[in-house]
Amino acid sequence: MRPAEAAHARNAGLQVLRAVAALAVVLFHAGAKLPANAGFDAFKQVVFFGFAGVDIFFVVSGYVVTWTAMRIQSGPDARSFALRRLGRIYGGYWPVLAVCALLPIVGVSALHPGGQWLPSVLLVEPDMERNVLPVAYTLVYELWFYALLTMAMVCVKTTSGRRRLLIVSAALLILWQVALMWVDFTLWRSGQYPLSFLLSGLLLEFLAGALIYLFHDDLGPAARRFVGGVLLAVGVLALVEFWTLFGLTLVRAAIGGAIGAGALLLALSAPATRSPSDEKGWWHRLGDASYSLYLLHTLVLAAVATLAQTVAPVSIRMSVLVAAVGVVLSVVVARLWYRCVEHPLYRGWCAWLETHGATRRHSGRVREPATVKPTATPPRTPASRSEG
Repeated sequence: MRPAEAAHARNAGLQVLRAVAALAVVLFHAGAKLPANAGFDAFKQVVFFGFAGVDIFFVVSGYVVTWTAMRIQSGPDARSFALRRLGRIYGGYWPVLAVCALLPIVGVSALHPGGQWLPSVLLVEPDMERNVLPVAYTLVYELWFYALLTMAMVCVKTTSGRRRLLIVSAALLILWQVALMWVDFTLWRSGQYPLSFLLSGLLLEFLAGALIYLFHDDLGPAARRFVGGVLLAVGVLALVEFWTLFGLTLVRAAIGGAIGAGALLLALSAPATRSPSDEKGWWHRLGDASYSLYLLHTLVLAAVATLAQTVAPVSIRMSVLVAAVGVVLSVVVARLWYRCVEHPLYRGWCAWLETHGATRRHSGRVREPATVKPTATPPRTPASRSEG
């Protein structure tokens, strides 16, 4: 496979994986709206595990952000990386939060009434229950990982050194979690131990993606498919068996990390079926809009449910229709939002940064960093399957 074809296949695989992860989360929340004991229990049980889409996002984010951060060789590089990442996260999040704040005017309640506004706006509250937009708790972990990765890349310049640093970081994080569990299991289980956010086990999922970026080219396509398939199968089986322990970050990192790492390795092994100049497929386009879909879908589901209650009495048939329409409309709205709001805002932010000399100019397409050779709190344990 030629380098351009390989890069195209990899990018397409990543975007498809993002789309699948986002849809899994959407189906998780939509399935929770279906009535129990109405003939949909099997479907509800399957889509319930869609919350693991968050873990896939964490692993993929670790891979993609490391790919980009490997360019960092100096302070200006770090500033450029940080400003673009901040624009990507906050520029996509704040407009959605603004819409959420306005929806009560038309009778749609899409925010958590117990959420804290200032920490939520600044994305410094890792507790899902304390965010006005609960799904945004994941962005807090992303920003923290970005900050740690930026510091690591500034301190260590060589690829081999960065590999060792990430391996050591993962090992120390595991040892920290195990030591806490050994010293006071009850405290560790409650999640109230020291540095519970700063040294959260969830960082292991980001580190898994980062390590896959640095090492996956050492495996051939067949080996990647084999390892990825095994990790995915083991992770899914463990998820079904031990989902009640997902409130423990180390357990979640092990199970969700296996699922995310396995799915990522399989995505990276995707063959190139089209030339890089061909149009994106439907799944690829949805992957582009996956961030918008993740942030917007709870709003859309709430709006559809509110509208349905005003035009027809609640019934099993209406509940199914609301869930189905909510999923489809979430996808449509996300695609439109990405094209009309998220993507233009981000491009405008990058253009402003380059105009004012805040970042180094480079194309919008993510390229293999020059330093790497071409070869080379989480939701609490659910009390029932309707929570999320």
